[in-house]
Amino acid sequence: MQTHRIIVLGFFLLLATFTKAQDTLQLVKNAEILVVKVTEIGIDEIKYLPWGANEAPIIVLEKSKVRKIILANGTVINFFSDPLQISETDERAREKTHVIKFQFFSPLYYSLAFGYETVLKKGMNLEGKIGLIGVGLGDGRPNASGVYFKAGPKFWTGKDYYYRGERRSHPLRGAYIKPELIYNHFWQDQTVNTVKKRITYDNLAFNIIFGKQYLLGDILTLDWYFGMGYGYQHSSYKADPNLNSTDYNDLEFEPYAYSHVYLGKNFPMTLTGGLTLGIMF
Repeated sequence: MQTHRIIVLGFFLLLATFTKAQDTLQLVKNAEILVVKVTEIGIDEIKYLPWGANEAPIIVLEKSKVRKIILANGTVINFFSDPLQISETDERAREKTHVIKFQFFSPLYYSLAFGYETVLKKGMNLEGKIGLIGVGLGDGRPNASGVYFKAGPKFWTGKDYYYRGERRSHPLRGAYIKPELIYNHFWQDQTVNTVKKRITYDNLAFNIIFGKQYLLGDILTLDWYFGMGYGYQHSSYKADPNLNSTDYNDLEFEPYAYSHVYLGKNFPMTLTGGLTLGIMF
């Protein structure tokens, strides 16, 4: 009988020792609990072994993903993340891969432009824009009206990272290059030799855009860009040989095409630039 008591007591002592030797990790995501053996707590990482698997490879976990550690001796180590830290902002914004944008200065140039961007795959997004010509602040152009469209893939470049190992922060952040196709159609009322005429313009352009997009918190984007390329413009105006060259050259092509600047048939280069403010979802 005495022997049985000694065996039972020894069993419970062993069980208590076994239980107390465990370390516990509580993760940030879903408050998940891991029973482990912590081997190292570093500046950015926590290294541990799964409990009972002493021969297993050491697992490395980012400290930002751990809420607290309860060591085998009862010591509790809490980790408090900085809500203003870039990595924390990106963590909250991780699931947001779409943006609705507004061309911030477009009303000053007698148009109203909006855009949409979505993540296609790692390192590549798709962006499109639509502009309503004739809507804006001030007196604007001479009774101008029309619409323009822009579209192209964004290829991300550079290194906007926040973790060791160069992990990309967010698929909507960073420097990029974007081949962009532009089409627009608009008309303007012009007075030619005291006669008012409605002249229509059709534009087609291909630009290479260089830009950089920032995340403002976990909800807004700020994107600035500039670009250049080639363009073509067709005008309904037919030059009148009875008018002097200045009169009809001013109407044969329109340098400011709202979606871009067109430098003319003799030098068919296009220029564009702007700044957008967007809401992520």
